Amino acid sequence: MLNKGVCAIMTAAIAASAMAQAQNPAIKISVNNKSTGMGQTIELTAKSSLPNGKPAAGWMILPYVNGQRWGAHEFADAQGKAVFQIPLPRVGKQIITASAMTTAEDPSHWIWADKVSDGQTITVRHSFNIKGKPLSSQLWVAVDDNCVTKINGKSLGESGGWLGNRKLRIPSSLLVSGENKIESVVNNGSGPAGFLLRLEIETDAGPQLVVSDKSWTVQEGASSAVAVKDLGPASDGQWSMDKWPGSSNKAQMYTGAVISPDMPVSNPVVVDVLRRELQAPSKDPKHLIVMQWENWYSKTIYSWGTAQAVPVMGFYNSADENVMRQHIIWMIEAGTDIIQCDMSNNIWDVKDWDDRAGMVNELFFINQLMLETMAKMKDEGIDVPKFMILSGVNWTENGPKVVNAQLNALYHTFVNNPRWADLYYRLDGKPVVLLLDLPGKYYAERAILDKRWNIRFASISMEKNVDQRNKGFWSWMDNEATSVPGPDGKPEAITASIGCFNDGGWLDPGSHGRRGGATFVEDWQTVMKDKPQHIFIHQFQEFAGQPEGQGYGDKHDRYVDSYSVDLSDDLEPVSLTTPAYRGKGGWGYFYLNLNKALVDLLRQKTLETSVLVVAKPDRRHEVSGDSMELEWRTVGKPLAEGVTIAIDGKVVATGVKDPTLKLDISKLKKGLHTITLTAPGAMQRYRLAWDDDSLPLAQLEPAIVSMEFLRK
Repeated sequence: MLNKGVCAIMTAAIAASAMAQAQNPAIKISVNNKSTGMGQTIELTAKSSLPNGKPAAGWMILPYVNGQRWGAHEFADAQGKAVFQIPLPRVGKQIITASAMTTAEDPSHWIWADKVSDGQTITVRHSFNIKGKPLSSQLWVAVDDNCVTKINGKSLGESGGWLGNRKLRIPSSLLVSGENKIESVVNNGSGPAGFLLRLEIETDAGPQLVVSDKSWTVQEGASSAVAVKDLGPASDGQWSMDKWPGSSNKAQMYTGAVISPDMPVSNPVVVDVLRRELQAPSKDPKHLIVMQWENWYSKTIYSWGTAQAVPVMGFYNSADENVMRQHIIWMIEAGTDIIQCDMSNNIWDVKDWDDRAGMVNELFFINQLMLETMAKMKDEGIDVPKFMILSGVNWTENGPKVVNAQLNALYHTFVNNPRWADLYYRLDGKPVVLLLDLPGKYYAERAILDKRWNIRFASISMEKNVDQRNKGFWSWMDNEATSVPGPDGKPEAITASIGCFNDGGWLDPGSHGRRGGATFVEDWQTVMKDKPQHIFIHQFQEFAGQPEGQGYGDKHDRYVDSYSVDLSDDLEPVSLTTPAYRGKGGWGYFYLNLNKALVDLLRQKTLETSVLVVAKPDRRHEVSGDSMELEWRTVGKPLAEGVTIAIDGKVVATGVKDPTLKLDISKLKKGLHTITLTAPGAMQRYRLAWDDDSLPLAQLEPAIVSMEFLRK
């Protein structure tokens, strides 16, 4: 039997939950198709309204499939409407619902000194006033890497890390009515650094909250105290936390999350996903497409805090079989022959293989799950790609020995396993492994490396690393696609990139952004000329990066991996509209469709199609003044009749053969416009759509591409 106190608490909790639900919006959803093919996309429309009948503008709308989060989060517009592109990889009836949550943020902010350095120690301080008599309090601290916190001179002990935060109850005797002081001595081991604090205080005058923010001061060494640098809200940046109060919203954004009991639920819609034969470009064993696949997204490796865009599947953990299945379907239909999974950069400073970090074991697990997902799909009769690993990196004195131990573990885990053995890619009878080897250290000690492997050494910038190119190094990324010769002197490998950063990172003038697909197409011009045995696609699933002001280098402005929507190198489909760290919406399905069209071009015995892209303006870029620069690039069958240019459906030029020109836009109104290029007489097999996953057309159509831009 429950006592009266417990009953009272339960009654209050139920009442609070009912009150919260009473404030929630009502959501109604619909889909454009009640059935679709395996791995294809349906369009989901959600309309939401508040209890007072007004649209739930600004609320975050979250789709769910079979009760679990799936799909990018979107925000309701002024009419309370949100539209989603939802890929469905599983065969059978899928029950789709949607929920909503307010976007109110926890007020605590990550803070640090103006500059970050390895081995750095700083002291952050704050004074605050308490009204009334303190009754109880609890503290949360998250830090990269560790700290000791004091309140009014009394130490609360050491805190370290930012995962799985636990609240610390503070004796009320440590706090006083009136002025109080709090400080933390914070240490950074290496890389980015940040400090986050939230102190909840109950007094006889009501609750009070103290948080880390820009009002705090920081002191380093003997220097004077100055204002801290604000690194963004608790849920921002590169730190992903499970149990930070007020930031639980972020946990609901991840795929697999279950709807919270106090969240509203829409009407259910059932979509029947039908098994279908996947439609890939024709095979050519002499020219293999190798898709570089990142697999580093989890709470303990890389979170989504600095992602340049939001995948159409939503923020996910790489160890999610649904995510892997959808990735494999996309890659198959993009003509992928080999999936190259990235296991480099995981044993940098390990002195012995047995001292490896837990994240290395997690990567092993993720890749085992990937292979098992491929094996299951093969059991279904699907012709899945082969699998290959990019390994390394350890450039310590005994680095080659540590890498050799990893090669042994990789062999026994991924090759010497009957379930997966025939999935692993072999060349000249041996399983292939790439070793990322920028300084050539492994190459110099190749005699000690595991002879069971066909080892290919990998580096970057083959266009200028002539010595490595002549030694047969394959490439992870080049500024200009450059073929590498094999033992017979014929082109053996080349890497074509969606985008590529230079030595100085993405902000270096020598870097190449997306440019509407022009960077990729220019690389494919070389691919089509040389036609090597292995064509690496750089790359799939790259959403890591550095927070603003925390890049590498002396000025902390060397940003690598990814920086923004334009300055990034990923072709995985993303939401066109969901804001991310440095973007207001991504590239949709455009680059996946572009990859399909280019692979199809390579596989044609006689050229019959042309691929045409707009290099300037880039998608939704602002254009000011009375003229606009237009650039376009093409590869494939030559455009004998040039291109026809239209803006908002009105033809403004015909027969244009020069890929660079200025257009008069003086009469265009401010706002969003669409420029369309059509090549008379040139044909395409894949539509370069932004909002849908294109399948090969039953009949060739005129080559056409569109780009949106904004006139200021």
